[in-house]
Parts: sequence; C-alpha cells; structure tokens
Amino acid sequence: MNKWIISPCLLLSLVTLSAATPEDRQLSIESVRIGLSPAVRSERSPQLLVARTNAEWLAAWSVPAIDQHGQAAFLGAVPTVDFEKSMVVGVVLPTHSSGCARVTIEQVVVSNGQVLVKYLDHKAKRGEICTSSFATPFHFVKVEKVSLPVVFDNDQ
Repeated sequence: MNKWIISPCLLLSLVTLSAATPEDRQLSIESVRIGLSPAVRSERSPQLLVARTNAEWLAAWSVPAIDQHGQAAFLGAVPTVDFEKSMVVGVVLPTHSSGCARVTIEQVVVSNGQVLVKYLDHKAKRGEICTSSFATPFHFVKVEKVSLPVVFDNDQ
C-alpha cells in the first residue's frame, strides 16, 4: 500500500494557492449619458442605480428626471442597451444650487466577489465662475453584465 507524505511546506503552499483571490479586473466603461437635469429633487444623498434589465433601466432613467412634486423633466429618449451583454450603473446626486456640480463614474472593477463602482462628486472650486441655477447631476455608464453584487464608492 502506497502512502503519500506531504511536507508541511508543500501543504502550506497548497492552502495558500487555494485561498488566493483572482486579481481585480477593471471593466471597460462606456458613458451612456452624463449631464445635469433641471429637475429639483428632495433627496439628500446620492441615488446609486443598477439596471440589468430593460424594466430596471427605464426606472433608473426616470430618477434624475422626476422632481420632488412628481413632475418630469425632459432628458431625451431612453438610450438603447443590450441587456444580454451589458448592464448600466448610475449615480444621481442630490440637487445642487451650482451649475458647476457634476458627477463622473471613473472606474468599475470586479474585486473580492463584487462590482465596485468608483465615482467622483465634483464641486465648484474656489474662484470658479458657476451659474446659480438648481440642477441634478447624473452619470450612467454601460459595462459588461456581471451577476455579482454592486457597491459604490465616492472616490474623493
């Protein structure tokens, strides 16, 4: 009868390899729409949106367009997305009183069993000349469809 003898070093190597996580994988992003909505919203925190189906996309698309009274602002036709291959992630910031406010999704990464969406909330810089109209910044991007949970990080 053959017996296998595994050295402690070999055993440690095998355990380390099995516990290793794959490298982070950056997803290619394609901007679907970025801009400012004229709708004045009552939310005080960013709305973080994920759409993996057409119905979810229609609901997400209406978020920056509907104001605190339920009135709709015109954002144009809903962009077409192939949800067999792609999903849409988006960020809608609270209404700002500065036309310099904007949001940008900078990076989408698959890491540690989740999809991490990194975005920047741009605020007016000191001395920057901005309009003083109310606006709701938003950004939607299309990425490869992934069934993992999605988390957002305001990468300030």
